[in-house]
Amino acid sequence: MLGFGSFSKTSNPAYASFSLSKANIRAVSSTKPPLDVLIIPLPFFINPIFSALIRGSSSGFGFAYAKKLSSEKWTLDLVSENEKRLQESNKALGYKHAKFHQADLSEYDSIRNIVDNFETPDLIVANAGIAINGAIANISKKDKDHAYYLMYEGVIDLIEGFVPKMIKNGGGRIVIISSIGAITPMPKSAIYSSIKAAI
Repeated sequence: MLGFGSFSKTSNPAYASFSLSKANIRAVSSTKPPLDVLIIPLPFFINPIFSALIRGSSSGFGFAYAKKLSSEKWTLDLVSENEKRLQESNKALGYKHAKFHQADLSEYDSIRNIVDNFETPDLIVANAGIAINGAIANISKKDKDHAYYLMYEGVIDLIEGFVPKMIKNGGGRIVIISSIGAITPMPKSAIYSSIKAAI
């Protein structure tokens, strides 16, 4: 799990962070703050409202992020491809400040629609993924193209679409969900592992 960018806000409403170099974009572990960021506690009564866009929000890491951020009163745009799971996650979350959107994140037009029409978030959680496994020459080009755009190219298109707006708004954060498969070989998972290593 990686976050990258230059930030003036944090996911925790009790803190504000200030980058010493706004143009400096680097990959950092999500369990530690970047070395060039100072985190300063604010008085308990300061509770700014933050917004987040979460891909693949109906299950797994995406839904876990939605639950956590809803408990901290964020406004949420939650995107998932599966309509049934989206409805189930809406019911399970039960949060009035969340908007639920159905979109095929393996399609460029869907990503473009999100970039053009959604409010610019303070946080992007680039989740959403599928398992793609098979022996050499047993995975079709269509399936490979679908997986590559969903888990790699589409993530880049989404980030590149929003980062200029986030910078204009004063900063933001981006979390990218990868996989242990990026660094650990697994049988019949060359395509999946290469995608996760790329992202």
